[in-house]
Amino acid sequence: MQLDLIILDGNEKDLFIISDKPHEMPPSDSTGEGFFTRVLHRVQHAYAALEQRFDYQENVCATLRHATELLILHSPNLDSEEAGERFLRFLDQCRRKHSRWFWVDLVLALLGSLLTPIPGPNVFFLYPAARSLGHYFALSGTRKARQLEVVSYREEPRLNRIKEQLSHLDQVSQEIEELQELYGFSKLRALLERL
Repeated sequence: MQLDLIILDGNEKDLFIISDKPHEMPPSDSTGEGFFTRVLHRVQHAYAALEQRFDYQENVCATLRHATELLILHSPNLDSEEAGERFLRFLDQCRRKHSRWFWVDLVLALLGSLLTPIPGPNVFFLYPAARSLGHYFALSGTRKARQLEVVSYREEPRLNRIKEQLSHLDQVSQEIEELQELYGFSKLRALLERL
């Protein structure tokens, strides 16, 4: 599956925005299915809701684990070689960060599992376990992205105009809509508003 990635080069830090995930969540009404299937669906929906609260750059890495091809869109003031170097630097930073936090959250989840006999929801296990899973997915994505054989680069002139107008996104709403339609970035506007 080809995924598209935008590198929005910034003064202090680059922002990486990825196209929508290639898979769909199962429907929430799983009537007529077995007990374990219903439990699995509920866990998936709970994790998806929690995942929306994770750092967006972590979700970018986690989504990369689904890629078989990658198209990197960059502004014309970056050449493809520089865009590739920035992307590899981003992957290295994420790999270091998520490998460290994976182990921290895994240890916390294991310690929290000792509280399982106590009645009620065990947030001391569940939250660190979910965070550990998120870091594992991000690590898998960084590994997969480094091993991709098909990575292509494309200059996208709309990115320069969007970068110049980040504080006035209404003036570049047409460019944002065009990028959303062309490359499948359904949440592009919302992500840019958070900057």
